[in-house]
Amino acid sequence: MARGNTTIIEGNLTRDPELRFSGNGNAICNIGVAWSQYKPDAEDVPHYFDVTVFGDMGENVASSMSRGDRVLVEARLDFSTWDDKETGATRNKVSLVAEAVGPSLRWATSTTVKANGNGGGSKPAASSSPGPALPDDSF
Repeated sequence: MARGNTTIIEGNLTRDPELRFSGNGNAICNIGVAWSQYKPDAEDVPHYFDVTVFGDMGENVASSMSRGDRVLVEARLDFSTWDDKETGATRNKVSLVAEAVGPSLRWATSTTVKANGNGGGSKPAASSSPGPALPDDSF
């Protein structure tokens, strides 16, 4: 369970997961999630989030999810501040670091296969069958 500020986002993956490894071999997976905010008297407003998924969970996400899949992401908010070298202005960014990622079963089914080891491993066997990508449904 996440500590501190957390959020849960349900949306569609905007791109295939991007998996890379740090210098010490830890997996780092980046995903993009889109969610549309419902506006009763206007056009829905899309929102886009970049999410970082670390370790075995990142490897599992990269091997079992793809662009268009509907996902649920529980993430902690990570806040960073820096000084812009060109302008000297102070910049801020809120990023999302995943604590849990899974398929949304609102419009799809999923088959889960446990990964080897302690919930993960270098070659995860997790898979999902998300079905066709559907339009975003806002609440």
